[in-house]
Amino acid sequence: MPRLSIVTPVYNAAKTLEQTAATVLAQTFPDWEWILVDNGSTDETPHLCQDLAGKDARIRVFRISSQGVSLARNEGMAQARGEYLLFLDADDLLEPSAAARALELQEKYPDRWILWRYSVGAADRAFWGEELDTEGVTLHTGADLAYLYRKCVFSMPWNKLYRTALAREISFDPAYSLGEDLLYCLDYLELLHRRGEDKICLAHESLIQYLCTVSGDTLSSKYLPDYLPLWQHHFDRLNGCCQALGVPREEMLSLYRQELLVMVRGIRDILARDPLDPKKRIKKARDALAGSWIKRLCKTMKQEKCYSPYYLPVKLQLLWILCRMQYWQSENSPWFGKLDWGGYYLLGKDWNRE
Repeated sequence: MPRLSIVTPVYNAAKTLEQTAATVLAQTFPDWEWILVDNGSTDETPHLCQDLAGKDARIRVFRISSQGVSLARNEGMAQARGEYLLFLDADDLLEPSAAARALELQEKYPDRWILWRYSVGAADRAFWGEELDTEGVTLHTGADLAYLYRKCVFSMPWNKLYRTALAREISFDPAYSLGEDLLYCLDYLELLHRRGEDKICLAHESLIQYLCTVSGDTLSSKYLPDYLPLWQHHFDRLNGCCQALGVPREEMLSLYRQELLVMVRGIRDILARDPLDPKKRIKKARDALAGSWIKRLCKTMKQEKCYSPYYLPVKLQLLWILCRMQYWQSENSPWFGKLDWGGYYLLGKDWNRE
């Protein structure tokens, strides 16, 4: 049996699969199997998968009807024979030493969940900032969940090494087309926590190139009418998990600020991209701004004196100012800073700000 199973859901991936395959075949660690789960592709993907399997016996192909990426990943897990499991999307690239390095870290830290950083290409410096210069590994526990989430290393399944037997105790939820990756990672961490094993090793090196943005067909580039309620559900789940794992208060404050920003961006997206006519679009945005979930978040932030530049505009439901602030922040306009500090002083200057 192979030491490592690599699971890749594929759907109409003819443009990217061969490049991804080249990085799998180039792995310096040879004891792997690659499970390709074709999710009802209608292009040349099925033929490419079969060609790959015909050239290398370590590649196994399964085909299911078009049921979404979650069920494809679940099928891949069910078929996995390796001791460890790694997810890889059909448009991402593994570094040649990725499998070897992940397993090396697992051997060095046998009681920890192994995570690693990833590359987003030319935008690495802008995306990671000073984090890009960090080397080696840092050791964490479940209490660092909010920190790891904010550092953009927790929400995705493909920068982690799983124990296959444990990974199969849970599954990706096909009811969600957005954020299902976060839910799975939360389930896995909670599973480790129940076993008293919620320890994490984060490697500050890129083992994978995340290239989903090369395609205009990805979910992240599409407008989703139910974006806000989906993320409200996921944030409830994330916050509950953080509380159960004993995340420190200061990290929860930072998480609340980030969640508020996600809501603000979602509301602005309604105004910019929703297919409704302008009047209905504005009403939808105002209704979202006045929703019970956002009110509850603002109440929590008030109780904790958790300051965000967007707190007062959201609390007072000032839709126009909210949108202008988003624009000004993206443009590094001094007006954003003026409103930021103005709101802080209006609240009495004793709120916690980053």
